Amino acid sequence: MAVTCFADEIAESFHADLEQSEGLLCDIVRQNRTPTPAEYVFFARCGWDEVRTRDQFRRMAIVLAKQPIAGSPADREAALLECDTAAKLLESEGPKIREKLDKLQKQLDGLERDARLSAKRCEEQRDAVSKLRELVPSHVRSKVDNQLSILNTEGVGGILREAKARHHELVCILNVGGVYDRPEKHIEYALRRNLPDAVRTIVEGNSRRYVYSDQWPALKSAAEVEFSEVNAKLPEIQAAYDAELFEIEKGLDFYSNGQQND
Repeated sequence: MAVTCFADEIAESFHADLEQSEGLLCDIVRQNRTPTPAEYVFFARCGWDEVRTRDQFRRMAIVLAKQPIAGSPADREAALLECDTAAKLLESEGPKIREKLDKLQKQLDGLERDARLSAKRCEEQRDAVSKLRELVPSHVRSKVDNQLSILNTEGVGGILREAKARHHELVCILNVGGVYDRPEKHIEYALRRNLPDAVRTIVEGNSRRYVYSDQWPALKSAAEVEFSEVNAKLPEIQAAYDAELFEIEKGLDFYSNGQQND
């Protein structure tokens, strides 16, 4: 009888260790740490060798990851109720919403089709007008070419060309936007050509080098003022040129404006 009782005590102690091992495993995995030597001894008392111990850690890691997802019985009951309510709502309201969506989709398809066809029609018209301009009689083409020549030489086109050229010179002179990455390049390729007074030549033996002259600060300030003025005038000149060009090129609409005469 005594042996049986002792065996029962051993079994009871072993089961107690196993129950305690769950809490210990949980703590170690939560803390993401390595077991202490004493803890390894305890796991050995549970009958776990090193391989079995690692398996138990992996098992507990999965348990801790799944427990928050599973939730409590109350959580699961609430989720089931919510799921049932959502399913019923979908069943009752889903068809109505789908019907509305179908109608809206048809409207959208119609709008997209109309926009696509309209854009295609406009593109075809532009292409046709362009082609008709190429087919105008020679006397019409000559008249337009003569007007364009006057526009670009004697008219606002010549003014625009000069303004653009000066604008480019000023961009180089002021090195706007870092056209030249070094002062030497700025002096050599911009100032010596466009503003020689801004450059001073230094002779050293048989070589020459160029530096900014004492006049450069004042010349730079004047160039900045002019650059601002040219920038302000360019859009106005461009607009005037575009307007005259538009009127001149109307002459090429010999076949597309409804009239076939001069």
